[in-house]
Amino acid sequence: MSSIYTMSLPREHALTEAKGLCRTLPSAPSPRARASAIFALLTRVETWTPEQKAKIVGFGEWLATRPHDGALRERCKQLLTSLA
Repeated sequence: MSSIYTMSLPREHALTEAKGLCRTLPSAPSPRARASAIFALLTRVETWTPEQKAKIVGFGEWLATRPHDGALRERCKQLLTSLA
């Protein structure tokens, strides 16, 4: 059972919100924090397929390598396109 802190999100809602965050990522005060927020948002969805979950986990692992801020938006866009 989900608590209020880890409540599951509907997939379409998460994708819409994540796309909005991705669109404004370059102008964010902290692009890396914005990309991490996208990752956190996507992990709250419980209805991803195993392949989609693997892509999200891979994105999180990539974020953990602290990539250059300039690479964040393109990688986020690629992930979101692959999940749609």
